[in-house]
Amino acid sequence: MIAEIKSPEGNYEIVRRGEPLNEQFKNEYWRRVKDIMTDVFRSDSSVADDLRKNVDGASPDTQTAFYHADPFEVAADLAGRPGESITPDEKRRYVNMKKLAEPPKGEDLDAGRPEDKP
Repeated sequence: MIAEIKSPEGNYEIVRRGEPLNEQFKNEYWRRVKDIMTDVFRSDSSVADDLRKNVDGASPDTQTAFYHADPFEVAADLAGRPGESITPDEKRRYVNMKKLAEPPKGEDLDAGRPEDKP
């Protein structure tokens, strides 16, 4: 590990290329993917287990690259929604799941992607 950084979203580590990733980090990442699949997309999250096995079997460089993907986007892909806009209801469920201190209201929830305006 090169450094540990604190942020409003939580702490994160900067690792060297190919350095093995922390198991706690990987477990939390996949928990988030599965929660988003279940709670936001109303999709079966068991397919995430298969992808995790493939990723865990990949080289450390490939794992480092994979874990840079946002869990929301991975969940959307696994739920069969790659590249599609999310619905206002899906965005509301995602915002509720994030438990933001000041959640967006009204037309802010109509944006196509959750990162547009929280």
